[in-house]
Formats: sequence, structure tokens, C-alpha cells
Amino acid sequence: MIIAALNRYYQRLASKGEVSPEGFSKERISYAIVLSEQGEAVEVFDIRDSGSKKPQPKLLVVPSRPKRTAGIKACFLWDKTSYVLGVTKDKKNRTIKEHQAFKDTMLESLRGTTDIGLLALQKFLQSWFPEKFTEPPFNSNEEMLDSNIAFKLDSDKRKYLHDRQAAKKLWLSQEKEEEIEGICMISGKNTPIARLHPAIKGIGDKQTSIVSFNKDSFVSFNKKQGDNSPVSKQIADQYIKALNYLLRKENNRRFTVGDATTVFWALADNNSSADSAEGLLGAILNPSTTDEQETGKVQKFLDVVSKGRPLKELEPELDSNTEVFILGLSPNSSRLSIRFWQTGTVEFFADKIARHYRDLQLEPLPWRTPPSIWKLVMETAPARNGKHDAKDVLPHLAGEMMRAIVGGGNYPYSLLTTIVMRMRTDGDVSDLRIALVKAVITRKMRINNNKEEMPVSLDKNCDNPGYQLGRWFAELENAQQSALGKDVGATIKDQYYGSASANPAATFPTLIRKYHNHISKLDRDKGGWAVVIEKSIAEIVDKLPSEFPNTLTIEDQGRFAIGYYHQRKLRFTKKENKK
Repeated sequence: MIIAALNRYYQRLASKGEVSPEGFSKERISYAIVLSEQGEAVEVFDIRDSGSKKPQPKLLVVPSRPKRTAGIKACFLWDKTSYVLGVTKDKKNRTIKEHQAFKDTMLESLRGTTDIGLLALQKFLQSWFPEKFTEPPFNSNEEMLDSNIAFKLDSDKRKYLHDRQAAKKLWLSQEKEEEIEGICMISGKNTPIARLHPAIKGIGDKQTSIVSFNKDSFVSFNKKQGDNSPVSKQIADQYIKALNYLLRKENNRRFTVGDATTVFWALADNNSSADSAEGLLGAILNPSTTDEQETGKVQKFLDVVSKGRPLKELEPELDSNTEVFILGLSPNSSRLSIRFWQTGTVEFFADKIARHYRDLQLEPLPWRTPPSIWKLVMETAPARNGKHDAKDVLPHLAGEMMRAIVGGGNYPYSLLTTIVMRMRTDGDVSDLRIALVKAVITRKMRINNNKEEMPVSLDKNCDNPGYQLGRWFAELENAQQSALGKDVGATIKDQYYGSASANPAATFPTLIRKYHNHISKLDRDKGGWAVVIEKSIAEIVDKLPSEFPNTLTIEDQGRFAIGYYHQRKLRFTKKENKK
């Protein structure tokens, strides 16, 4: 169960001090306003990390933010400038209400306090109005606008106000919503149930949740909101913190492909084994394109798995039985959509991922380093000037592809259709696209116990018409380029690939007429090379039926692409050997 697994992961993070305690959360804070004991703003500290090109907010443990989507709710002792100071970049109509909500919340909460730091904030809010933002120490600092703000006391700058013991005690004693007890479906204990689960951040533009019942049609036995799927407040707080930790942009346990964001984590008897498992998964699921050490790790992984050697050769701390969890999420209007959920051991996932790379394999290899899943999914988008835009990746396709990779099932058949149609329409018959085509067909045949084998390298004896027609097309292109050399503008691939792969009977006669012109010229200029091409085509034709097929199925169009790849690469291999 997802929530139970995330709650276990929270316990692991808590043991390492990487998550905040109950009632608090880690938030990105950019500035700290320093107050005098009289409630005057004496300084403004920019606490952002300036180590990168763009200053990054600092993660601070602060009182948990309230869940707010369209409503107005203030945070406790910190918030963005529209709430704290009543100023914002966009002149929103609700800014006045947001600032008033912060003042009302704080002044009500701080009533009766005797702490000098909290009294200073009380005095500051009683005398503050937004027009003061133009005065020192703010001086209309536009960089501050819409960032999160916290407070410090001038006489004790080491602490933030929210870290003072009086502030923590006050926050934890705040009046909460009416508690309703019930049996928690995770712990099995009778405990206060969370009516609303904390917000999940890091997927899409909105804060959302996994558990949400916001329509009458979802109500059963008069149980509304969280009562319909009872989870204790404590566990709801913990599993959301674990998930938000995984979803941080700087975290190497997450990556986004298309509309699906994938997170993964590991659990073992000791943290070292879990850390090693996560490091391995990060390297092979989302390999770096710039880090040579990480790239080499992927190749070493494939070598170890293909030879059946123990995974400990990769990482001494790695335990093959370490539990691994992989979760795919995508944004939705009110709650996240779960694209896939897969659990297993490190060994289980190592086998599945290695199988994925083997299914992709072509000879000669179409890459120097194994491609990331993100790079493969991008090949499903239309090619414009040789580039792909992630916005053009079909919804759901990325999630379905990830499910196939980590679960070992069939790749989505729409992947084959999409790639074949892309090659026909945009003319980008790239090596990675052909590798994807080969992977889809190979896996389908294996799962269906098909005795036919998909050729990894050039197979001159293959009796599939689509494959042999692809080889023939490559030789027709070879004849054209050899005859015309630099004078060739658009090749027959640019002009005829789509129609030749889909409707051979209508296209190949035209290509053959062009071929006779090209081979005649080549025979005059380079007679020996013309003989080689003619001999190769004769061998291919011998494997074909007496008549051209009128059409090729999508799978045979895929085989056409693979035959084209093998025959075309043979040409370049011969040139390299000749050199």
C-alpha cells in the first residue's frame, strides 16, 4: 500500500534527521525581517543560498502551512509577502484580505504572550501598513516580493521567532479543527482521523493530494472527506512529508518524463543498504548525460547483470533483497493520478531494467551510452529541426512506458504506432526510434511465446517482407547517394520513406525507375561499386514474394525500419573497415 510504504520511509528519514517533526514542515524561506523589542523593523536579511547562478531559498523547519487552494489561510509566524506585509508583484484584489488574515491570525494567537520575541512581532503588526515597504530597511526591494518571509529578534539573531520555545509551545497548543476518532486503516488503531491530508508539492502548478473526496457521489454511509478513507493525523502528516521530500527538485530520487513524475525509495535493515539501492536505481533509471562516472555505472551495471554476477560487485553495501518502491504520479484537478505503483527487491528491478536495455539493443549499437528513459520518451514527440518538445509527448504514454520497464510487461502498443507514424510524417528515422520499435516488437513476441526472433543485427535470411523491403530501400538510397554524391539534395528517404514503408506496391516501382538512372550513372563513374549494390539488391529480392505487398501492418512497418537500419549501418561499417 502506497501510504504505508511512504510512512515506513518517513521513519527512515526521521532516523537520519532529514524530515521535520509532527506539526512542522520544511519550507523555502528567502528573507528574515529583524525586529527590535519595540516592534520596529531594523534590518532585512537575505538568507538565500547564493552559491548557484540564481539565489535559492533556504529550507527552514517552520510551523506547517495550512492547506489552501482558493481559500485564504495564514501561516503561523511566516508566510509570503502578500500575507506578511500586504505587498506583491501582481496587484491582486485579494492581497488586502491576505494581509488582514495574517494580522488577525497572529494577533489572536499572540494575545497574552509574555515572550519578548513574540511581543515584538505583535507590536510590529499593530503598527505596520503596506506603504511602509517603500521605507528603510525595505526600500521597495522588488526581489522580496512574493517570497517567503520569517522573523528574528534583534537581541537574539541566532534564532528565528518560530524556533523560540514559547513559539513552538504556542503553535502546538493552537486550537485545531474538531477531531473525530476512528480506526486508522494503516495502523489499525483508534485515533484522531485526518479530515484533510496535507498538500503535496512538486507536481504541476497546484498543491494537491492523493486522498480526496470532494463530491457527494463519493460519500458513503455519510462519511465525508478523509473519513471515507480513514488515516490518522499523525500518519497523514508523516507520509506527506516523506513524499514531499522525494518530490523536491534537487532530489535525485525523482525524475519527470512527459506528464508522469516518478519517485523511488528503498527500505532495508540498515540505511547504507537502502542508500546504495537508491543510488543504483538513480543511475540506471535516470543516468546523467554529463557525469562520466554515472554513465560508466550504467554500463557496468548492464555488464554485471548480463553475466549473472552478484550486484555487490557494483556497490559493496548493496543487498539484493533490499525492498524498492517505485511510484508514478501525474497532476490532476483535485488529486494526483497514480500512473503506476511497483514494488520488489533490488534484484527484481535490476533484472527488469536490464531486460529493457536488451530489448532495445541493436547491432551496431545506436548509442555510446545507454539512453535514459526521458530521452526515449522524447522520441515519441514530433521532430522539428531535429529537436523534440516535451509538451508534445502524448499524455499517459510516459507513465505506461515506465510501468512496462519496471514491471516487465508489454510496452504500450500505442508506443509502436506513435513512433511509426512519427517517422512517416516528420521523416526523422532516428536510431533511437528504431530501437524503440525493435523493443516493442521483441517484448511482445517473447511474452506471447512467439518462436520468431527479432534480428538484433543484420539478418540476410529473415523471411519477413517488411524487413527485406527496408533493406532494399536502404540500398536504393545508397545507389542514389553514391551516384549523385554532394549534388544530392533531398534523398529518397526524405521524399518516400513514409509511403514506401506503408504502401510498397504503390511506391517501389517509382523508386526502381529512379534507381536505374542512379545505377547507370554509378556504373559509368564507379563500376565496381555499382556491381556491389546490384549484387546486394539481388540477394534481397530473392527473399521477397513475386509481388509487392499493397500495404504493411504497423508491426511490419516497424520491421521495415529495422531492416533499413541494419542495411544502412552495414554500409558505414564497410567504410570504417576499409579505412
